[in-house]
This record gives sequence, structure tokens and C-alpha cells, in this order.
Amino acid sequence: MELLGSLSRYISQQLDERRFDSVEKEEFRATLEAALLMPAFDKPIVRSEWVKEHDALRIEKLTWQVGFSLSEGYLLSPAGAQEKLPGILALHDHAGEKFWGKSKIVDIGEELDQSLVEHRRRYYGSRAWANELAKRGYAVFVPDLIGFESRRIKVGELPKSLVQDLLTPPLKIVEGGTCRNDDLVLDDSLENRVAYNALARGLEHVIAKVLMSGGCTWAGYAAAEDLVALDILSEHKLVDGSRLGCGGLSLGGLRSVLLSALSPKIQASFVTGFMTTFKDLVNAKAANHTWIAYAPQLSHLGEFGDLLQSHAPKPLLVQHGRQDRLFTFSEVERSVSRIGAHYKNDPERFLFTVYDEPHLFNELMQEEVFEFFDYFFFL
Repeated sequence: MELLGSLSRYISQQLDERRFDSVEKEEFRATLEAALLMPAFDKPIVRSEWVKEHDALRIEKLTWQVGFSLSEGYLLSPAGAQEKLPGILALHDHAGEKFWGKSKIVDIGEELDQSLVEHRRRYYGSRAWANELAKRGYAVFVPDLIGFESRRIKVGELPKSLVQDLLTPPLKIVEGGTCRNDDLVLDDSLENRVAYNALARGLEHVIAKVLMSGGCTWAGYAAAEDLVALDILSEHKLVDGSRLGCGGLSLGGLRSVLLSALSPKIQASFVTGFMTTFKDLVNAKAANHTWIAYAPQLSHLGEFGDLLQSHAPKPLLVQHGRQDRLFTFSEVERSVSRIGAHYKNDPERFLFTVYDEPHLFNELMQEEVFEFFDYFFFL
């Protein structure tokens, strides 16, 4: 059964009738940027807040202003490295956990909250994969994205009535009007993490509406932030700006698709647990995914896999779990075949690996990514 019955069938038919012309890479990038309705951010002033050593790594905390608030990121590199290093932008996931962002995949030597321990166990084989990659000779930059950790929408800036409405079950609103609880106490502290994530689930719709009312999409806003982070990485004194890569799980994979498609600076990338078709979203899976995955004009540029045509034939690794219920696996394969068509003259540069796993990025998958980067950046 289709997600929205006859409406999904109708929209799916419209997708079937679209035809796409081949265009040059720069033209496609410009068209993609326009389709995403990306904001233009000024080049930020980047501040180094501190530097320390932990687990044989140099860890630097960077901050910069992007759009509406200050952003944070950690830059990890082997302690004592003398030569400039290839740089990797490590992109965190979504997973309904917005209290945390960058902290999901990096270890800075501080005691972990149990929620982070559990998150890493479930999705990453209990590893901070950004650290593991940095130990192999990379400068790994892990920034927060709009809506997560340092980039969260602060509770204190929200109207109390909105917070109350978003935390009220819909049936209660329908049955008896919006529930008013004047004793509701919610702030940005760790003690309120669970309540904040519940609030953030509903707040996604409001953020998407505000951004679209202002003339941009959340996908475009996120991509613009990641492009700023890529510039920060490429210009860092420890980084060889000619050897840059990116990747991540889930939302991190989506971000990697957009970043790889938009920036010629990316020389190699991986996408784990986010490969789909627009038809699969229309017919079955749209309810599964964040608003950051949606921009109305994208399906006019081709299928989802076609977004990577401007990255081809640069190295690309796509990993997916056969048991990943967030996607229809046959549609994952269909999207991968579209990517493969853009690599027909350089098939050895595009790798697609299937794991008999659910939605995760475990140690075996991480090691494949590390070896992939090693092959293309160190040989």
C-alpha cells in the first residue's frame, strides 16, 4: 500500500514522466544550488577555543558564527604530525537525537553521558569513528549542524505556548483544546535531554516552515553550513586542501551526497545508510526522514542518485544495510544503478557494499571506509 494512497500514486506517476538532459558539472552544481534555495553566508571569523592532547591525538575546539548562532566543531589530528594531512569532514547523524550532534562520533577525553554511550553502541559499534580515522593520519573535522548540539534552537527563545503545543499529544488538542500546563519546566540542560528531543521532533515542522517562508529550504541551509565547515577545514594550517573528503551515517550520508555534489573540493566521499529514490519517498518512506532531506526542486534534476553526477568520477563508496527499514532495498539498488551510470568510464572509482545489517555504521563498515580513504589519499 502506498504511503498516501491515491496521492502517492499520482505523484509517483508524475516522476515517471520526467525526462532529464545531460549537463556539464558546473552547470549542474549551479542548478543544484538554486534548487536547494541555499542561503549565502559570509566567510566567518574562526576562533580556536582550546587545544589538548588525548589518545595520541591533537584535539582543537573551533567556533565560528554561521547564520543565526555560533557553531562549534572539533578538529582531530595525530599528535605531533609534521606534514599537512588529508582532511575529512565527518558528518554526524540525526537518529531523533538533537541534544547531541558532533559528540556522537568524537571522543575528546571527557566522561560520556550514558545517552551517548548507548547511541554509539547502537549505531557505531561503541566507537568514536572520527578519532579512529584521525589516528590513521587524517585531520578530521566534526562540526555541528543546524538543529543539533551547539546549533540547537534554544528553548528559552521559544514562546512558551509553542513549547506546550508541541509537547501536547494531538488527540488531547483535538478533544479538549490545547493543553496548558503552567508548571511546565523545560530548559537546555542535560537533565531535560529526553524532553528536548521530544520537543525537537515537532519543532522540525516549524523550522522547515520558517525557512521556507524566508525563501530557503532546510536541505539548502544545512548544505550551506557544511560548505562553510569544509572551507574552515581546507584552510586550516594542518590540512592539505587538495586532499579533502567527507562522509557519515544516515543524515551524515545525506549531507555527504549534497556536499559531494556541490563542492569540487571534495576528492573522495562515502555515503552510509542514506541512498534512496524520490519514488521510494513518495510511495513509502517519506514519513521516516527528517525535513533536511526535502527540497521540492531536487526531483526535477533527476533521481536521488543522479545528484552525484557532478562528483563523478571522483572516488565514491556507498554502504547500505540490507535490513535497513528506513529504505526499500530494491529502491536503494535502483538509485545505485543511476550512480553507476555516471561512473561507466571509471567503474573502479565507485564502490557499493551491502551488509546484512540494519541502520548502522559498525566497526567493519568503518574499517572499509578507512581503507577506501587510505587507498585514494595515500597511494
